[in-house]
Amino acid sequence: MVKVVSPDDGDVFESLVLCCEDCNWDPVVFDMLIKAYVKANMIEQGFRTFRRPVEVGFVPSVVACNFCLNGLVKLRCVDRCWEVYEE
Repeated sequence: MVKVVSPDDGDVFESLVLCCEDCNWDPVVFDMLIKAYVKANMIEQGFRTFRRPVEVGFVPSVVACNFCLNGLVKLRCVDRCWEVYEE
């Protein structure tokens, strides 16, 4: 059974994970999502998205770490920068 996530749900990450089960995919989509959030000044969403792949068993890429760190530094969230570094 396929779960349909409407745009109103706002969980892009979950939608991407569900799509990954059905097709050949590249984990770079998570990097792009994090970068999009940071560029849109949605740093908190980018940080949450960075943490979620780890929860489902994916290893964050260096690119994703750099995007996330860049956004967190702009917000002066040094404590969260260390969380990213530890991952």
